[in-house]
Amino acid sequence: MEARVFKLKEHSYPGLEYRMTLQTKKDMKNSLHTHDYYEFFLVTEGEVKHLINGEATIAKKGELYLIRPHDVHQLAIIEEGDEYLNLNFSKDVMDSLLKFWSNEKLNVEIENSFLPPKRVLNESDLKHVRERMLQTMFRESATAEEQTYVMKKRVFDIFSSFFAKTVPEDRKDVPWWLANAVEQMKKEENFKAGVSRMVEISGKSMEHLSRSMSKHYGYSPTKYVNRLRVDYMSSMLAYSTCPIIDIWLEAGFESAGYAYKLFKEYYGVTPLQYRKANKTGGMQ
Repeated sequence: MEARVFKLKEHSYPGLEYRMTLQTKKDMKNSLHTHDYYEFFLVTEGEVKHLINGEATIAKKGELYLIRPHDVHQLAIIEEGDEYLNLNFSKDVMDSLLKFWSNEKLNVEIENSFLPPKRVLNESDLKHVRERMLQTMFRESATAEEQTYVMKKRVFDIFSSFFAKTVPEDRKDVPWWLANAVEQMKKEENFKAGVSRMVEISGKSMEHLSRSMSKHYGYSPTKYVNRLRVDYMSSMLAYSTCPIIDIWLEAGFESAGYAYKLFKEYYGVTPLQYRKANKTGGMQ
C-alpha cells in the first residue's frame, strides 16, 4: 500500500504552524502515511496499534514517540477508553531545537535511526506531558501568533525534558535521587521555581545536594538551574516574538541585570544581539 503524504498546512487551522489532536474513538484508524512535519505521538490510555516503517508494534500507555518526516506509519485505537495525542509541528521548529542543543549523538538518533526515538514516561511525567500538549489545542479566543508561541514553548519543554540531554549520560555512579532531581529540574515549572524546588525534589538538605552536585557534576545547583533558565531564554529569543522583558521573567529571573549578565557569560552576546543574530523581526 502506498503511503499518503500529509502536509501540515493542509491539516492545521489557517495561520497556525502546528496541529494538535486527541484521539479516543474505538476502531479509529488512519491511513498509512508520511508527512512534511515532525510529530509528538503520546499514548495516554490503553494501547494503540502502531505500524511504523514496516514493523507492526503495540504502543503502550506512557510511550512518547518523536515521529520524523521520513517515517511511514499508521495508528489504530484498539479498545474503548484508549487515548493518544498528536502534536504536529514544522521542520523549522525542529531545526531550531537541534541547532540550539548542538548534540551530535542526539542528531544521529533523531535523523538516522530506523525507528523513531521513543521515551517511556512514568505516571507523573505522563500527566505533565499530556497537560502540556493539551494546552496547544486550538482556541478561538487567542490569536494565531499567541497560540503558535504557546506551541513552541510546549515543544521546547517536552523536547528538552525527554529527548535532549542537558548533562552527560555516562555518569553510572550518580545516586538515583540526584539523577532524578537533575532530570526533573529540566521541566519548565521546576527550573522557574529555582533551587528550592530542586532541594524539595531531592529530599535532601541544601548542603547535601550542593556537595553531591559538586562531586558528580562539577557545578552547584544554582549554576545548573541558571543554565537551564538561560537555555530557555535563548530558545525563546530564537523562535518567539515575545518581548525580552517577558522572557527573562518567565525564565524565573527576578533581576534583568542578573539575567543579562548570565546570558552574556554563556553566549558571549546580549539577549537582544542573540535575537537579532538568530532571527529577524523579533520584538525588542
